[in-house]
Amino acid sequence: ADEESAAAAQAPARRARRAKPGRSAEMIGSSPEIGRIRTLIEKVAPCDARVLITGE
Repeated sequence: ADEESAAAAQAPARRARRAKPGRSAEMIGSSPEIGRIRTLIEKVAPCDARVLITGE
């Protein structure tokens, strides 16, 4: 129960770290395709879900 309480208390901070703008800046490339991927990442980053982005 204590672990669950601690995890629940830490969840907002984890979400805030994931939602910080610019985290996708670690990606290499500036093509329109990469721009679309960065936009998708920013859109789904605040979600508490696993996301798989695939491509060439």
